[in-house]
Amino acid sequence: IRGGGGGGGGAGSDEAGGADEAKGDEADVEADANDEDAAAPLPGAREQAGLVRKLIHLLMTCTMTSPYRFWLSSCIETFLRGAPETVRVWACDTGLLQHLLCVVLDDKAAGGGHGDGEDGHGHGHGHGHGHGHGAAGDGGDDHDHAHGHHTSSQSLQTTFDLLGELVKFNPLAVQYLSTSVPEVTFARLMSLCFERLVDSNVFLRALILTVERTGDVTSRVARFLDANRIPLLLRMMGTVTVAEVNQENICLVNSGLLFFLFAHEKGALAALLDELRGCDYTSEGLVFGVGRGTRADLE
Repeated sequence: IRGGGGGGGGAGSDEAGGADEAKGDEADVEADANDEDAAAPLPGAREQAGLVRKLIHLLMTCTMTSPYRFWLSSCIETFLRGAPETVRVWACDTGLLQHLLCVVLDDKAAGGGHGDGEDGHGHGHGHGHGHGHGAAGDGGDDHDHAHGHHTSSQSLQTTFDLLGELVKFNPLAVQYLSTSVPEVTFARLMSLCFERLVDSNVFLRALILTVERTGDVTSRVARFLDANRIPLLLRMMGTVTVAEVNQENICLVNSGLLFFLFAHEKGALAALLDELRGCDYTSEGLVFGVGRGTRADLE
């Protein structure tokens, strides 16, 4: 990822360093906006790249610590929301899907309290589609976005939300995750989703909706979701209690409800409830390599 490793060294922790970095990012954004590559014709297209293509280019080339990443991601997500499948496929073809996967799997971006920091609170930046962004257990406050200071959790959630819009009702994206992503990488991605459900549940919801809509039962994604329905649902139910539900974390509840809605449609709701009652929440881990008899419990 071009520029991904230039996030600033130790000097960036002080106020002066942060100001210099912000100025540098601003200069980079302005330069990239006028870059010939940013305006280069798309493969197979006769016209120059439009605004959204330029936004994608800027997102993929700005530094990981750039305050512009959040706003660029939000703009692209808004464009994709409700867009037809062909537009989502086009966005994936720009390299955005691979870029976002690299970002969420980057240790620095995904760090900061795996598994022990989520409490479903501080989910405070609304996108207008039933969920928001905030610091999940990392000490951030609801005003960080307005000031351009992004915690790792906020950055991770923003990236997962954009990933969700890319894969929603996009069978080709699900096929890519099922066939082109190495199995060990897929396992890392799903493990991260499981550990950081407040950040990743919208992405998981998009996968579930796509698999159900297309009737997919054979892809790696479909088999994973089917094999891990109970662990995922238990985790969603346990992350936010009934007393803690509010407008800022209701997205996690909505994602969990999908399992019940689809079970009801298939006449299997009673069986799902019985299965949940007989489960020990603390012992449920994810199952990988479905069909090979292997199991990986998250520690």
